[in-house]
Amino acid sequence: MGELRKYNYKKFLCGALGAKVRVYPESIAETAWHASKSILSTKLALRLPYVVKNAKIYKQHVQPKDTKQTKVFHFKELVILTCGIRGLGTAQLTVGIRYKKFLMEYCITDFNHKK
Repeated sequence: MGELRKYNYKKFLCGALGAKVRVYPESIAETAWHASKSILSTKLALRLPYVVKNAKIYKQHVQPKDTKQTKVFHFKELVILTCGIRGLGTAQLTVGIRYKKFLMEYCITDFNHKK
């Protein structure tokens, strides 16, 4: 996956976290893998800017699993957010915290989808 490019991202303000969340193209791979489990998750992924801006905190201080994907991104912890979208249900957004004030979108899925 390589190193994250310094300027190859978009930022969206997340009111629940009080910070801007960076969305890197590299994190889309994780989103696509989860979204492929459900067409609803794919539709929710298309609403990513809305979800980031309007999400509410569901869980904080979640320790990342010891997987290759989380090692590549060097997450210290994860925050799980949820956001209801009319006609689609509830989106679950996972945001990884790499270091102070550096938040990165990691995955968006259907909150009600059985894993």
